[in-house]
Formats: sequence, C-alpha cells, structure tokens
Amino acid sequence: MNLGEMMTVVRDQAQTDSVDAPDGLLTFYARSAYQDIQSRVSQWPHLRESFVTNTVAGTPNYAFATFAPNTMEYIVSATVPDHVLWPMSRDEYRQVTRDSTSVGNPTHYMVDGAVVWLWPTPSVATNLSLSGYSSFDVWPDGGGGVSEPDLPRGFDTAIVFFMMARYYQSQEDVELYQQYMRDYEMTMHARQRCLYGSVD
Repeated sequence: MNLGEMMTVVRDQAQTDSVDAPDGLLTFYARSAYQDIQSRVSQWPHLRESFVTNTVAGTPNYAFATFAPNTMEYIVSATVPDHVLWPMSRDEYRQVTRDSTSVGNPTHYMVDGAVVWLWPTPSVATNLSLSGYSSFDVWPDGGGGVSEPDLPRGFDTAIVFFMMARYYQSQEDVELYQQYMRDYEMTMHARQRCLYGSVD
C-alpha cells in the first residue's frame, strides 16, 4: 500500500477530507509510524546483505564504500576462507595495535564507522566475506505518494492504524486515539512474530 492509498483509507475511515486531514499532516504521521516500526526490530530479514571482497597484503582497513553494491549500513559477521573472524571493540583493537603491527592470517575484525579493520593485518591477499544489514529507504520520499514503505507488506496496516490514532489525537478524541493505538500495537506484535516466530 502506498502513501496515497493509506491517506485515502484514513480519510474514509474518519469520514473527513484533505482540508481537515491535509496531506502534509498525514505524511508526517506516516513517517513517524515508519520510523517507530524500524526501531522495533534490530535486524530486518529483508535488509540482510552479504558481500565478498579481496584483502590486500599489508592493508588492514577496508571502507564500506568499496563494497559493491554499496548499501551496507552495519556488519554483523566477517569470515575468511578457513574460519570466522571474531569481533573486537575499538578499545581492544587499539590495545593490540598500540606497540606493533602484527601481520598474518586475520582472526579478528573491528568496525569503526564505515570502515572494517582486520587483525592481524593480512599477510597475503584472500577473500573476505561480510554479512550485515543495509539501511532503510527514505519514506515517504516526496514522490507524490506512489512509493511503498521499505517494509514487508504486512506492516502497511500498522502504519494506517498509527495514522488513524494520531489523527484522532489531533482531534482530541482520546477514546478513538487509544483504540487505534491498541490496534497498532496488536498489529506490530503479530507482524514481529511473523518475522522471527517470537517477540523479545
């Protein structure tokens, strides 16, 4: 369901029009719902990405910008052909590289901003496989309301419930605001269960 369709549903359900519920206001409500939904799940399956790049002998750091396609926002695992690399914090990386630079087969990785650092520094070129998650598309995107949110389609209903709730809140109708917020939370709970089979 795109934004235009969502706004039509809200106005139809509330028996109102674009004067009482203008596009700008409903767009703001939709964006707020979209951002709230994103924050409810730490790792969205549809955003999972995997990349393979080549290390360079003597080079410990690799920028996200060199990955193709360049959509990864953060990394959750790294492997070389014979083993999985252990993650380490920035403090741990600084500690082990403070006095000397070790060279060899990497056993650990550290992410600093949009750069992956390997330790020890690779002594030879090899494949480096990275898994992580890309960022959400901006939505609503200002394209006339024809784009759909970057979410599994089951979350469209949740966005509509949130928009309805916020509309009634603006009308100072506490009862309907609370009703639609309950519908929003129930839908979110159900959709999160569909993603992983359970909710934390």
